[in-house]
Amino acid sequence: MADPAHRRAPLFSVVSACYQVAQFLPEFIASIDAQTIDERDLEIIMVDDGSTDETGRLLEEWAARRPAVVRLVHQANAGPRSERHAGIGLATGECVTSPDPDDVLEPAYF
Repeated sequence: MADPAHRRAPLFSVVSACYQVAQFLPEFIASIDAQTIDERDLEIIMVDDGSTDETGRLLEEWAARRPAVVRLVHQANAGPRSERHAGIGLATGECVTSPDPDDVLEPAYF
């Protein structure tokens, strides 16, 4: 895996706001992992808004498996608008998309 600090800017940034969504994350994560795009063209920013269920743990495990692609931000609960703004502020992609964690993306979404 490439060192995230030396990575070129991606084409797409995915920013997803997460609060108490553990039940949906396995399918959402699988749909992102199944994308046909080159992973160098993809940046994933997941913002956990103070979840008290397994959301944080599932996101941490995903970020550990895909450190060159998935970036996790934990924040105190502040609501979806705050989550999205925090993630968008970190995005470096040419295009930004913000699917919800209960979405399932088709393999050629990008």
